[in-house]
This record gives sequence, C-alpha cells and structure tokens, in this order.
Amino acid sequence: DTETEHYQDTGIFFINTAIEKSSLFNNPNKKGPNDGGLYIVLKTLEKVLKDGVTDEEVNKAKNNFENKISMVYENTHTMAQFYNEQILLKYPKLISIEEFLENIRKVTSGKINKLIRQVLDLKKMSICVSGDYTKKQVYQYLKKRFLKNEKPQILKTTQEHAKAPPHSSKKK
Repeated sequence: DTETEHYQDTGIFFINTAIEKSSLFNNPNKKGPNDGGLYIVLKTLEKVLKDGVTDEEVNKAKNNFENKISMVYENTHTMAQFYNEQILLKYPKLISIEEFLENIRKVTSGKINKLIRQVLDLKKMSICVSGDYTKKQVYQYLKKRFLKNEKPQILKTTQEHAKAPPHSSKKK
C-alpha cells in the first residue's frame, strides 16, 4: 500500500506493507536470498526509478483513483474535509471535485516519470521495521543487497523501541 501526506510546505510518500515475521529478508518458502519482503519492495522502487511507469499503468491508476474519489466524495463529511483542507493550507484558489478530477485526467506517464526522478531517492529514504529486528540487522542487509557506500537512515525498530526507557513526565 502506498500513500502520501501533503502539507503547506512539505510532504511524504510512504509504503506500508505487512509480511510474515520471518519473511523480511528471505521467504522461508523459497530458496534464494532475494525473495524477502524488503527485497521485493526495494527492487520494485529501483525498477520504477530505472524504467518509470507505462501509459497503461497510469491510465489504470487514474481510472481506479477517479472511481474511488467519485464514491468517497458522495459523503458530505468528506466533501467538507476536501474544502477545509484547501482553506487551511491556504490554496490560492478553491477547486471543485470536478476540477480536481480534470487535473488528475491531465496526468501523463511522462510527468510522473519526471517527478519520480526528482523526488524519489533510495539513498535518502528512511526505513521503519516492526518486528524482532535490530537496526544493525536491517543495515547489514541493506548494505549487502543494495547500498554499497551509502548509509540509510533506519528509524528505531520495534525491538529497540521496546528497550528504550519511558519518557519522563517530571517537571523541571
């Protein structure tokens, strides 16, 4: 599942996935070192960076998105949220759902591929792993499989987070 969050001056693109606990680095049902969940996600990102997306993929995504948006925005609460976000983020001009969808229809594979190469950088990504893995294990895996000289930012793993001391609520 991929998602984005956007704000007035920044944003985030993230991938969220759930896999078997033992399948982060290797799939125990297959032989070979390159079939775990982390490998598949990173190889897919590398492929998108190298080859881009096709017109067919973009058209399918636009159709799916338009159908989803059309159903979601039948709800008055969601409509209010759509306009409130524009107001809170101080958009120069409020746009309607139809104008929003028209802008989506104008998206091309060329525009997406250009944007991918501008903003997606595997060397700058952060990785957060939930499970019984340490930063060292994740880093060693990434270094061996993907990053020769780069050092990724690895957020706390669940295992390390559980060992962290609780935050103090004492007043100074």
